[in-house]
Amino acid sequence: MMIFNLFNIAILTLGNQVFATPLPVDNTLHARSPPPPPPPPPPIPPAPPATTANKSTVEIHPRIAPQVGPIPKIHLVPRHQLDNFAGKPVPPHRPHQRRDIPGIGQVVAYPFGKLPDFVKDDRYEWNNIQYPAYAFGRVILGAKSYANAQPRTCSGSLVGPRHVLIARHCFGDKLADSISFESNFFEGRSGGKSYATDVITLDSLECQKTPKDGEEKFNCALLNDWAILILADRMGETHGYLGVKEFDTKILMMNKQPFSHVGFPNKFLYDKGKPLRQDGITVEKCYTSCDIPGDRLLTDADCQYGASGGPLFRMEDGLAWQYGVASSRFWDLTESQTPPDRCAFVSSTKFITAVAMARQQFP
Repeated sequence: MMIFNLFNIAILTLGNQVFATPLPVDNTLHARSPPPPPPPPPPIPPAPPATTANKSTVEIHPRIAPQVGPIPKIHLVPRHQLDNFAGKPVPPHRPHQRRDIPGIGQVVAYPFGKLPDFVKDDRYEWNNIQYPAYAFGRVILGAKSYANAQPRTCSGSLVGPRHVLIARHCFGDKLADSISFESNFFEGRSGGKSYATDVITLDSLECQKTPKDGEEKFNCALLNDWAILILADRMGETHGYLGVKEFDTKILMMNKQPFSHVGFPNKFLYDKGKPLRQDGITVEKCYTSCDIPGDRLLTDADCQYGASGGPLFRMEDGLAWQYGVASSRFWDLTESQTPPDRCAFVSSTKFITAVAMARQQFP
């Protein structure tokens, strides 16, 4: 079984400024007779009669500086600090019906889009304006944080007024550029964009056993593959957000409770400007053991690059609850399989307590 991280990219461009250099002027004084007065200037010609042709004007617009956000501060939180928030409720928030979207009174949701017939994928293009659609979004990571100077994109979900849950591997080991969250992005339209000012994640890996080789260390890293962005703006108050809570993995598996997932792809075969949603997802097994809190959930969900950080969630009594974070894709090397691959989700009690802490310390 092979596991790969999901990554993506977006592009920022900067313009150059051109500056003029002043010419030298002769300021020398000469003792001589004053020169004759200059001739009077010619009269100003009368303005031509107004016509349709000469009413046009040329507007000069100042140069717009490229939009650059702050480099967020990373907070490496020790595990024992999160224990102080164990059991603290982290409920969702459903906003009032949106009134600022055209046609919301007549349209409940836009039609679902269809993927190409040759793609065996249970996801569909999701263009929706009702809760929790605006709580999902794409995460844009600046280019300076990567060796190839290329930006990336992942997926994420609002889990508080200005708190976004994403995959830890999306931003690597360090940051040298901005991170932003764009709510419900669809073909250039979105619910707004906000830059992250802070990032919360664990200070070290939490493993069930001491890793013996590179593969075990990699699997251990995936168990901790989550992080929380703190946004500069309180988008969740307007758009709503998901709640997170503890659950019994075995009960979920025995009852085959269906989940949903929303992610923003960034690779060929999929439209990069549209989110994909899948419903009826079931948990097939836990990666190591369902008795281990926080073990990865292996599901029958379809996923590809760009879906990292997207939520595994359920609607319960009209409210959205998140149970996992899209972390990796996997498949059986003994079988021939074409994209998409199946998706593994991180499901940790630590990110639940981390969200509770983030809501309190970054209200």
